[in-house]
Amino acid sequence: MTTLQGLLLLLPVIAIFALTRRRPLGAILGMGVFSILLAGVYLLSHAPDVALVEVAVGTAFLTFYILAVRKKGKLMVVGDETPYLLYRQGEDIVGLEHEILRGFAGELGLDLEILFIPRQQVPKWLVSEDADIGAGGIVPTTREKSNLLISDGYLKTRLFHISRRSTNKRVAGITGSRALKEIEKKNGIADHHEYFSDLCAGIDEGKITKCSVDLVRFIALKRQVLTNYNIERDPEDLSYVFAVSPGEKEIYEGLNTYIARLRSSGELESIIERYLK
Repeated sequence: MTTLQGLLLLLPVIAIFALTRRRPLGAILGMGVFSILLAGVYLLSHAPDVALVEVAVGTAFLTFYILAVRKKGKLMVVGDETPYLLYRQGEDIVGLEHEILRGFAGELGLDLEILFIPRQQVPKWLVSEDADIGAGGIVPTTREKSNLLISDGYLKTRLFHISRRSTNKRVAGITGSRALKEIEKKNGIADHHEYFSDLCAGIDEGKITKCSVDLVRFIALKRQVLTNYNIERDPEDLSYVFAVSPGEKEIYEGLNTYIARLRSSGELESIIERYLK
């Protein structure tokens, strides 16, 4: 077998390798090898000028694609650390939402990257396209629904209004559309805390006298002493969702499809049971 014949046999093998890679970087490297082999075929076929063009064009496209993958080779998720849903466990990140997002990123062939930021900063990161998905127990406000792509709900929730007895000073940590409107109407702009841990500390130190929280945050807060607080459950049915950058419609549609498939297969219920039941 000649060298030319060997290269011709390798070409379809490398092409299949590149086309079947789930991760973009693997596919790009496969295409780079394909381009080099093809240039070798042209050279052995006595067409050195075509071989040089192939090397030049292949190198240019390889550089372009690698630069593109540096940005899009990962699924960027931002959100507040949330009990049971998205939280640190030692050096790892775990939780119900983490399992959903990890599986979804795997389907896209992307690496999952999670950055914890204050809840109120999530929309800014998504609108500016610095992140793809917002997570962390999101119950979207009306404004967020109009500015962001909001996924289908994956878990039902309720709001709980907590207030210290015989006091009416500060309002903090609001999620959910109706509660936000009502509290802003009565008290002006709500005093959001940067992270859920700040809200916990504020209640523990007696600095917070009023707050409205979703179900998983309420469960976590109940571990603290709430004997001096009145607790009212909001009757409105809500759902936890993921918020998606307005410029990432394909991710939005793919995430909804993935959630629907998890639900229909029963896997979503299994994930929920691991963390909440």
